[in-house]
Amino acid sequence: RGRRRSRMRVGSRGDGVARARSAKARGAHRGRSTRPPRGPPCSLLLVALLSIHCASMGAAPAETELMAGVAVNGTTAKDEAAFFNFTLAPYEDAVLTLTMLDGDADVYVLGPSFRSDSSWGPGPDYVGPDDNFNMYDSFWRSYESAGTDEVLYISSIDSLSAGDKTQNRTFRVGVWGWSRWGERGAEGSEWLLSFVPRNHTSAANRADQKAAMRAAFDACCGDASACQAWRDKDDDAVPTDACHVRGNVCDEFGALAVVNFAGFGLTCDLAFLVEALAPVLATATRFDVSSNPGLTTGAADLAAYPNAARTPASTLAALLRATAPNVTHVVLEANGNLFDGSPTDASRRSATTFTQEVCSAFRARASTLATFKARGTGLKGAFPVNEKCLLGAASVDVKISGNALSGALPSPPAGGCPSMLFFRAERNAFEGTIPDSFASGCPLATFLDFSDNRLTGTVPLFGAAGTQDALQYLRAKNNSLTGGVPFSLLSASARLAGLDLSRNYLSGGLPRDALAGARLTDLDLRRNALTGTLPDVMSPEEAADLSTVELDLNGISVSASSASRLLTFVDLAENAFEGYGFPDALVAAPELTYLYLENNALTGDLPLLTNGNAADLERSVRFRKTRVLSLSRNRFTGVVPDDHLLLDVFTAPRGAVVDEISGAYVPLQHVYDISENFVGGSIPTWFAMYREYDYITVKLENNAFACPVPDAVRYLYAETECVAESEDDYVGGSASGRKAHTDDANGGIGDGNIAAGITDERAYNPSSSSSSSEPSRSQGFLGFGSLETAAGAGALFAALLALSLLAHAAFRANLARQRRRALARDAFVDRLDDIGRRNAWGDVEMGDRREGG
Repeated sequence: RGRRRSRMRVGSRGDGVARARSAKARGAHRGRSTRPPRGPPCSLLLVALLSIHCASMGAAPAETELMAGVAVNGTTAKDEAAFFNFTLAPYEDAVLTLTMLDGDADVYVLGPSFRSDSSWGPGPDYVGPDDNFNMYDSFWRSYESAGTDEVLYISSIDSLSAGDKTQNRTFRVGVWGWSRWGERGAEGSEWLLSFVPRNHTSAANRADQKAAMRAAFDACCGDASACQAWRDKDDDAVPTDACHVRGNVCDEFGALAVVNFAGFGLTCDLAFLVEALAPVLATATRFDVSSNPGLTTGAADLAAYPNAARTPASTLAALLRATAPNVTHVVLEANGNLFDGSPTDASRRSATTFTQEVCSAFRARASTLATFKARGTGLKGAFPVNEKCLLGAASVDVKISGNALSGALPSPPAGGCPSMLFFRAERNAFEGTIPDSFASGCPLATFLDFSDNRLTGTVPLFGAAGTQDALQYLRAKNNSLTGGVPFSLLSASARLAGLDLSRNYLSGGLPRDALAGARLTDLDLRRNALTGTLPDVMSPEEAADLSTVELDLNGISVSASSASRLLTFVDLAENAFEGYGFPDALVAAPELTYLYLENNALTGDLPLLTNGNAADLERSVRFRKTRVLSLSRNRFTGVVPDDHLLLDVFTAPRGAVVDEISGAYVPLQHVYDISENFVGGSIPTWFAMYREYDYITVKLENNAFACPVPDAVRYLYAETECVAESEDDYVGGSASGRKAHTDDANGGIGDGNIAAGITDERAYNPSSSSSSSEPSRSQGFLGFGSLETAAGAGALFAALLALSLLAHAAFRANLARQRRRALARDAFVDRLDDIGRRNAWGDVEMGDRREGG
């Protein structure tokens, strides 16, 4: 299942709620090292197996017992969990309710076959092993519960999940937090959890709805592989009673309140479903048909269903009208080109999806409809001019991204959207300005995304104090926005966590306390026309009077090095910033992992990583967690400090990030790029230690390094580009002898003799001014013809194996010698491990699905 090493901590805050913390975190406070061996894959496998064994030996976290009808209040921080259990008597089902008070959390349930001592815990299936459980999984779970309540029906119909219904059974529950901050001020996610038992034998779908669901089953589940969760376990040709289908919820009278067809593999027309399920939709407050790529519009059989909608637009209007008056959720997303209509009959297509008829249907549900998700469904055309549509007073989560919508953005109604948490309209073709009402009329908005459109005008005053305090993430990249960056978004008092306004036409400077926000983690302003100096102070007082800047013993601003700062990702590349490029507010941020400053006019010597005290080399004060350091095409000087070998670029294990669109794991490339500057001195030979690491890229070309280039690093830098001592009065960093930047076809590298980057396979050849080709690591270093006998093949294999083992041993011995020489590096790695930052599996930087990845 592509499980990853968990970085989650387990626990919660709240009365009567069990809490357990990571043993690694506890060990760090006792000064206990948690560093795994750093070696080849076989060693990593051994450590992984040992970690699983140790996890299985540890005590499982305590679980709080739920009492029927009694709600338990709790708060879970981001990536934390609270664990519970409840017991059902024979022939009982349960209705489990997670009521969200603030933030975003989800509930996960395991059946009685997974006892508390089974090494399995209730939670997301990609988590594990950790210090509490070997693996996590769930039979029942909720999805994206922010702003709404989640109700799960735990049916005893399936003995594999729910156990023997003739016996008492215990179910285990985990509530996992996904928000670092709630929209109403909670530190994490606040919720209520309760359950109510129901009699299993009396829970049955009422007759008219049962007949309607059978008609839908027969028409939409023709493929034997479709609707597996709906098929009867004894006879897969008939459906299970809808009240007992996982994801559905019936009320006490057998009427469906939640209808969930998500991922069923339906192959029919949505207009047919609307027509056939009329009795069902009349009581349904939630209707989910997401992730059914075989679902269509404009293709219903009008002969059999003459009242069915003919076009995509009329189908959407009919769906909204057919749902219960108090409908809260309509989820259609990830259904391919659902609203494309008939490919052969133009009369059954819609040039515009949001017609006046559709907008009228939305307005009729404006007081109750909280969630409308239609991401990537083929929505097209413009919204009616001067007509309110889509958004209403009850709107909480609206996603229309990845479609072909054009014209002006839909705007909040006159009274605003007081409950709005999420609005995503990225990857469309919207034009015009961003309505100011998104900033002034949505006080609880936490995530707004207008990226990848054709929007113009200035950026509204999002995140203003007292007006929109809840805003955490704003994205409007790749548009044509002008003006400056509003100071309400970037300042010491700002509450924003992430800002992406890259690839626009923004101008002006940034406030001096732009990086001082207590929540700020991600800042991307790449490719604009911003000017001035980089933010260099951390508080309004320091911004007003630099004489008030207080320095610590390492010469770093006390406020800049505050351990509470969360700044992780900064991209200010391709602007016109000038002045000193390494202010404390930036480089001393304790969590800074990705830094992009290329293509500006920044100056200054490359700074030390440590405090420069030879007796205290393990204490890093700058770039403490940096894995990407991209500084090319500026005016930086000085030499490469030897303590840069302690950077996480080189010492951190290989990791991955999750692509927010595809959901795929993308390998993380570590980068050390100081090319196209004026850096001098000798190239440190320790760069060669990392030549074998294909996830580390080093770029040094077009600087002022001194001749001769050491043999060990000639693959990085051609000697024809170095500066002879006779040509430069000071080769330790002066630019007097450095070649000027060029803009030739080689990307400014001159005659192309530089082998740029560790992953480049060209090797320096001392007998020629050009580079020779080195065999690719995916190919062998030796070429063989046909092998005539099996014995010859076996002998060759044995010889190669012996040679490989010898080479590996030699490499390990050499690497050990190199590491013994780098005592500071060892001390640095030990310090990282002691605080629990590394593990045998390597870090995986998981993008928060609610925070945009």
